[in-house]
Amino acid sequence: MAPYKKKPRSILPDDDANTPAAIPTGPYQEGTVTDKAAAISGMVVGKASEHLAWVDSFRKADRVQMSFTAVPEPIRDMFRARATEMGLDLKGYLYHLLRQDGHPLPSQKELDGRFR
Repeated sequence: MAPYKKKPRSILPDDDANTPAAIPTGPYQEGTVTDKAAAISGMVVGKASEHLAWVDSFRKADRVQMSFTAVPEPIRDMFRARATEMGLDLKGYLYHLLRQDGHPLPSQKELDGRFR
């Protein structure tokens, strides 16, 4: 077989098509090559997730009232109409506009307190 067609060697010991290799031992559970995902999951249990910490910072932030006073009625109506067209509530549409402007906000589902 041509060298470019050969299967690349695995970094795990004794890895070939017929015998599953053991995952390196340590404080984690042993398994076979087919358990790679489970082994990796076991290694990251209890580790901090940067994304979840970021979302949590938004969820746990103090809540404040936000309103726009003295906005012309046609602009308010356009805002409401566009939010309805997109199937969003007013707050969801405001978040959508902020994301479109480049502000990094978690998704509405991640921010919603009902999904905690």
